[in-house]
Amino acid sequence: MGVRWAAMTQTVLIFGAHGRVARLATPLLAERGCKVLGVIRQPAHAEDVRADGAEPMLVDALSMNVDELAALMEPADVVVWSAGAAGRGGAEMTMAVDRDLALRVAEAAARTGTRLIMVSFVRMAVPAEHPLRTYSVAKRAADAGIRDLGYHEGLRYVILGPTALSDEPATGIAVIAEGDTAAAATPTSRALVAQVIAHYALQDDLPCVTVDFSDGVQATAEVLP
Repeated sequence: MGVRWAAMTQTVLIFGAHGRVARLATPLLAERGCKVLGVIRQPAHAEDVRADGAEPMLVDALSMNVDELAALMEPADVVVWSAGAAGRGGAEMTMAVDRDLALRVAEAAARTGTRLIMVSFVRMAVPAEHPLRTYSVAKRAADAGIRDLGYHEGLRYVILGPTALSDEPATGIAVIAEGDTAAAATPTSRALVAQVIAHYALQDDLPCVTVDFSDGVQATAEVLP
């Protein structure tokens, strides 16, 4: 079955709208006719997000429960999780944002029937001493919860698993088989992640899969499920 593109204008709600990936994705979505709502915590970020093409929404998502998050995303067709603690606040904050808040957002999406694009991390073993260990553990837990919501609650989702991010230009994509450690060593440009977000946001359904990927040479539309 081929990709089914949405026939109507999509409203896309982005958590972490001032992050580097989201700031690349927002113009792509706006150029394609999407209405983009950008969730931010800092008032100083509002003008940047507006200039990118989104309507800024100033909220403290970390303090919100599932009911409040569901109300926030009620206008949206698609919600994009591109937020994260980014190492600030130590392991406790990483778990609070990258695991707990991400799971509440997913539960709210399931409750409202909103499609979910989760920007996660490539599925690979991360040594205990590695600086990304806690982040990886948080992401794995959130991803498992999303799959469970897909199976039991009908959540329509896609989990994106890029490798370590870079600011290089996008050259194309290489889809990585789970556990391919050698391929996972290749970096992924943030611009490519933005392109993949836009690819899925414009579809009228999501395939309920995890897609691990890195920079490559193939076109996203040719290889993505």
